[in-house]
Amino acid sequence: MFSNTGHIIGAIEVFRDNTENYKGMKKLESLKESALNDTLTGIGNRRFFEKQIKLAFDQTARHNIPFGLLLIDLDSFDIFVEKYGQTFSNNILKTVAKTLEENVRIYDVICRWEGEKFIAIIKHVDEELFRVLAEKLRMLIENSFPNFNGQMLVITASIGASYIESGDSEATLLRRANKHLNMAKLEGGNMVVYDRSDSSADNENENESGQEHEYSS
Repeated sequence: MFSNTGHIIGAIEVFRDNTENYKGMKKLESLKESALNDTLTGIGNRRFFEKQIKLAFDQTARHNIPFGLLLIDLDSFDIFVEKYGQTFSNNILKTVAKTLEENVRIYDVICRWEGEKFIAIIKHVDEELFRVLAEKLRMLIENSFPNFNGQMLVITASIGASYIESGDSEATLLRRANKHLNMAKLEGGNMVVYDRSDSSADNENENESGQEHEYSS
């Protein structure tokens, strides 16, 4: 405010109600987040994984942060659906998703891939630790024991593991993980199959289930 002589004699402070703009921004953020989350389990979906795998490769290129990929498929899940129904089977998927999410580290990524398949990006690991964590997740799934009307059920998973190598792309890493997942299925399931041979481990004493297997790619 100015006087007749042009001197400042006061000021007016104007307040605007930005509530609607704020609500609009929050709604947009919520929509973006929901687009990256699996509607059933609440964990990341395939689109979220695609963003995270690009980030993992970028971190490896820039900061030499190694990582591995786990493709996890629940064994004989169609039998659960047929015998116990879709609703209970969906609860199994939710349980497994929660088990996986709560037992990885803060910088690892767990997503639902499709159907009864999950996928994990395990970061900041050498090959030995990668194998330890993969086997840990397999055992946790096996010991989750979903309850159906007082009956404790056993759910198991086959896991295809691929550890990043020089020259890898998203496609080659995923292709190896899928290849080893199929091998795990053919071997009877409930095991982790890796994509590198280790001369120090000859696998002389293989178990019928819950066994780590190594194959040369």
